Amino acid sequence: MRWSTLFAAAFLSAGITLALVARGFAPDAAALLDAHGFLARFARSLTPTLGDAGALRAALALGSALSGASLAAALSTGRDRSLGGVAWAVAGLAALSAPITTGVLHGIPGAVCLGPAALALVTWPAAPLRAAVITGIVGVIDPATGAALAVAGFVLSPGALPFVLAPLLASLGEPGAADTLGLPAVAAVQHEALVPATAGALLPLGLLLSGGPWRLRLAGLAAAALAVGPVTTVILYGRLLPVPLPALPLAACGAEAGWSGAGVVAAAALVLAVREAAGARALGVAALVAIEGMVCVARLPAAMPASVPEAVRSLAERSGTVLHLPVTRAIHGEPTRAALWRHEAILHGRPIYRDGRGVNEGDPVLGEPGVVAVLGLLEPEEGWLIPQTEPTTTLRAMGITELVLDRQALTKADLAKLDPVLARLYGVPQRDVAGRIDLWRIDPGGKARLADSPYLRKAGMPGADSWRTLEELLAAGRGPQ
Repeated sequence: MRWSTLFAAAFLSAGITLALVARGFAPDAAALLDAHGFLARFARSLTPTLGDAGALRAALALGSALSGASLAAALSTGRDRSLGGVAWAVAGLAALSAPITTGVLHGIPGAVCLGPAALALVTWPAAPLRAAVITGIVGVIDPATGAALAVAGFVLSPGALPFVLAPLLASLGEPGAADTLGLPAVAAVQHEALVPATAGALLPLGLLLSGGPWRLRLAGLAAAALAVGPVTTVILYGRLLPVPLPALPLAACGAEAGWSGAGVVAAAALVLAVREAAGARALGVAALVAIEGMVCVARLPAAMPASVPEAVRSLAERSGTVLHLPVTRAIHGEPTRAALWRHEAILHGRPIYRDGRGVNEGDPVLGEPGVVAVLGLLEPEEGWLIPQTEPTTTLRAMGITELVLDRQALTKADLAKLDPVLARLYGVPQRDVAGRIDLWRIDPGGKARLADSPYLRKAGMPGADSWRTLEELLAAGRGPQ
């Protein structure tokens, strides 16, 4: 392949990425700026001069350029070097572009690893050492994606090298909430809250039906299995139980988060399989994946703010823990803007409660009336009642001195119901209109007491006789006594 072709592919990929990210980044893209990989470190080095959004654009454009050149190199190798085979591979890539773009818009480092993953996949059978080097580069960019690529490499070329490389790259990863591939992403789209997915539920089906080398497709399926994540939870007989998922053994090495990036490895395998299985069936598979991709990328949460809100800057003036609302239960994952809250915490230097992640039902913060009021709006079907605890006493007992409501994380309809309730409980907030943030400062010198468990109760449960619904609380014109 000519060098001019590689440069053209790199510039084309970077240009497409810059055009797509002109839409802006979802708030969880801030997680990239705080991640462990090389791409994150590179982006952080640019933030003083370019700002958060500019640094993300530059880092992802550079990553896309590398990916485009690597993909062009991968498509020029292998069994089918004809123009027709390359054209089918490009058609497959186009079909997969929407899911991958979803990852780029959420700032997932693994989203720019499609080309290197494809290059490693075609290299593993013939040159394992060279493929291991490429896989290591992917792991430096995004550890979970690199570990998934090593697992796929083990399927293509069983041996000690990829077997050792997978946990080694996973150990470079970081803890955090597991992101997923497949049905959870589709369900989130239906609720207008897109999770950071790099591929959808139809990708494994495409690998099964596309045709092409069976070992290559099996490698893609192994990566797709890892993309489901390390663990999920189910409710059984009223108890929250963890359920292990395929990525758990590697997640135990360190990479608890980022497993949606493994979907990129599966996507690369599908692109290569489509190239070698050109035909009506492969075209149909590409069309199905394209349709799902367009559905996934059609909606995005609010864009990441261009600058830090003044209310967030003001948090540096005090001490104590900051509680961000809305709080979610751990079974439903973390709030959609939690990554942004964690990034902002680096700027104001204050600890945020539970690192902004979802809380378990036994968490005492759920004994605070305002927290349950927000939870009741997010889960109207559950019918949670507002506890009788006096407002702010639970917050004081937990060392929380600031209550922050992120208004962009709730709908206008929910805010219309919630604003008067929170005003009854905590008084009029300090409102940052431009940043869409409400702030209440909690006096640490007041009464402090933890609420009595269980913290979440419904009508008819023991001890819930004097608890109120949101509507009753608002109609009473005062907070619980």
